[in-house]
Amino acid sequence: MRFSILYLLLLTGSGVFAQTPKLDSLVGILAIHATMDTERVLLHLDIAEVAKDNEPELHALHARAAAELSSDLNYPDGIHLANESLGFLALNAAEFDRAEELFTLALDYGRTSGNLHFVYRGLDHLGVLHAQRSENRKATELFEEALAIKKKVAGRAEIAASCNYLGLVSLSGGKQELADSLLKASRDEYQKANDPAGVDLVDISLANLMIDRGDAEAAAATYQQAAEKMRASNKANYLLALSGYAYSMHTLGKLAEATEAYGEVSLLATELKRPLRIANVKMSFGGLYQMSGQNDQSKLNHEQALAIYRDVGLWGGVGEAYARLSNLAVAAGDGAEALRLDLLALEAFEKVDDLAKTSERNSSIAYYYIETGELEKARSHLAIASRLAVESGNLSTVAMCHLNSSLFHARAGRIDSARLEGDLAISVFEEADDQDGVAFGHYHLYDVEKEAGNFAAALEHFEKDRQIMDAMNSENARELIARERARQNVADAEEAQIIAEEQAALLSERNRLYLFLALALLGLMAVGSWFFFQLRRSKRQIEAQNLQLQQLNATKDKFFGIIAHDIRSPIVALNGVGEQMSYYLEKGKTDKLERLADRVDGTAKRLSGLLDNLLNWALLQQGVIPYHPKAINITDTGNEIFEMFRSNAEVKNISLRLEVEEGLKVHADEAALQTILRNLVSNAIKFTPEGGSVSIGTESQGDKVFITVNDTGTGISAEKMKQLFTLEKTSEPGTAGEKGTGLGLTLVKELAELNKGSLAVSSEPLRGSEFRVGLPLAA
Repeated sequence: MRFSILYLLLLTGSGVFAQTPKLDSLVGILAIHATMDTERVLLHLDIAEVAKDNEPELHALHARAAAELSSDLNYPDGIHLANESLGFLALNAAEFDRAEELFTLALDYGRTSGNLHFVYRGLDHLGVLHAQRSENRKATELFEEALAIKKKVAGRAEIAASCNYLGLVSLSGGKQELADSLLKASRDEYQKANDPAGVDLVDISLANLMIDRGDAEAAAATYQQAAEKMRASNKANYLLALSGYAYSMHTLGKLAEATEAYGEVSLLATELKRPLRIANVKMSFGGLYQMSGQNDQSKLNHEQALAIYRDVGLWGGVGEAYARLSNLAVAAGDGAEALRLDLLALEAFEKVDDLAKTSERNSSIAYYYIETGELEKARSHLAIASRLAVESGNLSTVAMCHLNSSLFHARAGRIDSARLEGDLAISVFEEADDQDGVAFGHYHLYDVEKEAGNFAAALEHFEKDRQIMDAMNSENARELIARERARQNVADAEEAQIIAEEQAALLSERNRLYLFLALALLGLMAVGSWFFFQLRRSKRQIEAQNLQLQQLNATKDKFFGIIAHDIRSPIVALNGVGEQMSYYLEKGKTDKLERLADRVDGTAKRLSGLLDNLLNWALLQQGVIPYHPKAINITDTGNEIFEMFRSNAEVKNISLRLEVEEGLKVHADEAALQTILRNLVSNAIKFTPEGGSVSIGTESQGDKVFITVNDTGTGISAEKMKQLFTLEKTSEPGTAGEKGTGLGLTLVKELAELNKGSLAVSSEPLRGSEFRVGLPLAA
């Protein structure tokens, strides 16, 4: 995304300088200006400039007319300016060689004539071209030369444009701090120049930086605000802002919004005849399809983007497409194909001298060789990756190289070297102020020490990882509190302090629980290790018993995850509720008491449902779950279930529909049927976006009744369907971030079979799901 947003902005940057009248006025003046003189040339050029970002055909028509008329009149300045305009026409069409030829002619004219304004414009245009090709070093040289001239002869707006260009090239190379400094300087200059259009463009550049720093929510708001300003005035810049908004929605996991925005981007890019923007959208759709598990469709979109990038010779795009296809090959378990694609990506990035990307690919290739045990090959690529990462100045890439080196040494049995490289990775992440990376580094060393049997050191790294993650969660909690207070327009600082203290107490309690779990797990590992060596010495363990133990461990680990992440959260959330209620009663804040009561009620319901599932699962595993079948009215049960989840549905504006044949009954255990429907309806609401619907229906077939639960949610991919009813899958968050355990559907299937029934599912990503429970018809 970093490279595509940069290109989009660079293509539209010159629009900041457009200070001409409206297009229709210019065309009207041209119509009545019959004299074929230099003034007519300038009118053609003005129309071409205004049309450049909105009407590509009109741009081409008037740029060519200006060139022909200037040639007929032997008007050097007109020829120069027409070459500039025709150069942008070629650049927008991704005809790079033609664009470079025209921009070079324009620059040469500026140098020959001694017109410094023409010189810095020519340097800027060539800089845009090289940035488009991902040739960042050359682009930086050209932009810096242009900036040096502008400081002597140009105004603030032109200087601001150069800072914006240099900031974006720095961001593309992973130099976030430098980019931040340059972009803020650019914005300041635009403000001093009283140029709101320039400020809006730099705000989009700053939003790109927010994306790189992981703040997609703030970036989305900035992109959306800029898009609204640009919608009516400048299609190209509106397309830029909309592209950023689509990507930020993509990053936040809001796939419906992202898909809609990408669709509009694609249509507008086609209208404006921008092939590279079309390729960028193909890449984005490829990412969306990959997120929804449609890897074949993802591969097709990435290959289509690759074809466009290759045709126009955009090697940075070629490299990125190959890198994405390599990731898909990894997901498909085809390591050899992933390596082949990584090598092609590396070759493409080397062509444009992109140090950061070249370093990333070498690091990825090294990781493959480490995994396959080819350590000498891994060593070579790691050395290159580390050198280029340092040269590029991208601290995150440097840190990842140290992590891969740590893994390399660990696989080679050099634990001391693995520790040293891991510590270096953590230090670099700290220097980059990347707390997420620091936590990842500690977790990596936790694995290293655990594998080496150094359980005390492993526990130390585990605790540091948890402390950092808790601190990050605490910061998120403080941000959420501030936003809530702003929405309620409450300026009560004392109240905010109380809430913050309560949040801190909750997090502290969770820290203690994490430590307890870590100690328990460590104890289990120690006991497990003792039994393992005992069994090895006795040589009595056979292969079948090993398999059984692995299966039992998998189930045990799943339950540890459920208890750690799902029972703990609601219990901790209830801590301190009494103090809050007392405080709100004392202050007379009944509205907050109502919200607190709703929260407690929701937490209690979630905890109750979770405990019911865990109890039923435990009883099923022991074969002692009660089974008392009787005739049950489906309508009554359906109404009860919908009433239970009505508040959850109302929060997301989801409609609940009961489409059950009146009086229809099934022969089943009442508690089991309620558990089945409760889990299916809960899941349907969880994965249905705002404004959707969930329904319960029935269908009779002979002596069977099929109860269907339908939703208009995100759907399920074919790959995820294979593990849908097992404990091997990972629970995914809902459309509003709802959490789950991954246990519900497995329990539903076993309860259905216990009641002499069946469970089937049909689903399509982004088109909803239908769960179909077959049970005996009551006599």
